Amino acid sequence: MSQDLSLFYSTATQRGFSRDFQARVSSLVINGSSLTEEDLVYIKNVSIPNKKAAIASVRYFGAEVHSTGTRDFGDSKQWELTFYTDQVLYLKRWFEERLEEVASNVDVRAVNGNPTRRYNANPVPDDSSYATLDIVDDNLEKLVQYKLTGLFVVNAPGINYDLAGTGKVQEFKVTLGYQRWDVTYQSDSQIAYNQSNGSAGGGLTLLGALNQVTNIARGVGNAANAIRYAGRSIRGK
Repeated sequence: MSQDLSLFYSTATQRGFSRDFQARVSSLVINGSSLTEEDLVYIKNVSIPNKKAAIASVRYFGAEVHSTGTRDFGDSKQWELTFYTDQVLYLKRWFEERLEEVASNVDVRAVNGNPTRRYNANPVPDDSSYATLDIVDDNLEKLVQYKLTGLFVVNAPGINYDLAGTGKVQEFKVTLGYQRWDVTYQSDSQIAYNQSNGSAGGGLTLLGALNQVTNIARGVGNAANAIRYAGRSIRGK
């Protein structure tokens, strides 16, 4: 089968496309404190985590040979989230407080009202600090879920204000780190987009049935043409 416009169109109607807005951070917990749905809805940009392998290279007779080594969890010290800034700077303060809990030069924790004088408490975040990122379909049904475990704050930057500005909405980008991440797929097979009305489940739609009939008819037509051409060749015409 050749890679042409017909194949592209047929594949697109079967599989659909993932769009740039089809992602949701459904939970975010750091040091026992969590953001609510009302907080997470202010996320503007997010990216799924990556994988990366260590590469060892050697030269032999002028040629460079690569060998893959251990795999790590990609940019595990710079996972960035961009938020719209609320007017009272609540979200910015929330991330600053999570950072200060583990990297402060003052007493930030107390037991029965008495400072514990514990600096850099919980320096190695455990599984209780995590974020879940969902990739959704056209019906907002979850297709893939990433879970980043051992979450911690790396950088809570400042915000630039322009007193001669036009009143645009302010944003701030927070940098988080994590220990590892796992992914869960809702289906191990290729999901036929048109068979599920744009979601991960469901029965065959009319469009899907018509596409199947069209494909069958195209196959029958190709077979008939092949037989016709073969007969002409035998007859020498």
